Amino acid sequence: MIPDSNLLFPRPTAEEVLSNLTNFFYTDKLQAAAHRELQQRKTVIEVLKEKGRTGRLEAEDIADVFQSSTQGLNAVISILGISQERFLGIFSLKSIGETRAGKPLQIGAIRSAIRRDRNFALEVARFFLYGQQDQELVGRVPPFDLEKLDKEKLLLQTDALVDSLLRLGLKGRYDAKKGGILEDHIAEILSRVHVKHVPGEIRLPGLSRKLDFVVPNIETPYVLIESGLFETTARELADKARVESFGLDEIERQYPNARFVRVTDGVGWKRRGGQDLQNLIQASHYFLVFKTLSRLEQIVRHYVPQQFFNA
Repeated sequence: MIPDSNLLFPRPTAEEVLSNLTNFFYTDKLQAAAHRELQQRKTVIEVLKEKGRTGRLEAEDIADVFQSSTQGLNAVISILGISQERFLGIFSLKSIGETRAGKPLQIGAIRSAIRRDRNFALEVARFFLYGQQDQELVGRVPPFDLEKLDKEKLLLQTDALVDSLLRLGLKGRYDAKKGGILEDHIAEILSRVHVKHVPGEIRLPGLSRKLDFVVPNIETPYVLIESGLFETTARELADKARVESFGLDEIERQYPNARFVRVTDGVGWKRRGGQDLQNLIQASHYFLVFKTLSRLEQIVRHYVPQQFFNA
């Protein structure tokens, strides 16, 4: 490490950094832009209110809103209580939500297509109005999320809007609980085959990574399992893919008899996909998703000696 004496400025202490942090950063320009967008969305709400005055909204009405304002799509998403990331994740499951190359459309591309293509605008409008019954989505999207696609909210019905607010408040807890779904199923499989295992955030000697399960124990590890559910397109997925190859090298060097099993799932990988996902697959001995998780039993029985199974 370069010593402070060779630097233009010495490294600050943690206390110095904390004392100089800007708790809430903003600029007048940023504030003005936010207020403009807010006003545009309010205008969209007024248009929706007028179109829904008869108690009905058709796809043509929503498409009109989309094509009349650059904030039309964002306003509708906000009313339904859906984050932009969640909208993109669900919409990518529809055939119209992909590019010709089969990659998910990004929000900018969707906005552009909506403004120039009336048929596409109508398809997106139908997604919001009738998504709960959409056969491309039913069974692939959790009901908790599909229920947000409620046309009563677009009619600005009070009870429906209250539902949006309440679901938004529950979102953090709901997402946190979903993260344990894979772990619960892994634990169920290991218990069912009566193999000894250690659950939890585990660090094995010589490894820099944490593991979710070690089979059968820390002293003699034969199967190392990591699980994760990703429903975001955050940059962390790309970063994770880049560094994971080093983690596998470490495992093979420190524990040559062990096999590393990665269990992951979530629409985030569908949208991120590409080379990032391939890199992650290459950085695993076994790569499982929810639908192939049953293979874990075969993997465990193959690599773990019989004495670690309970009768």
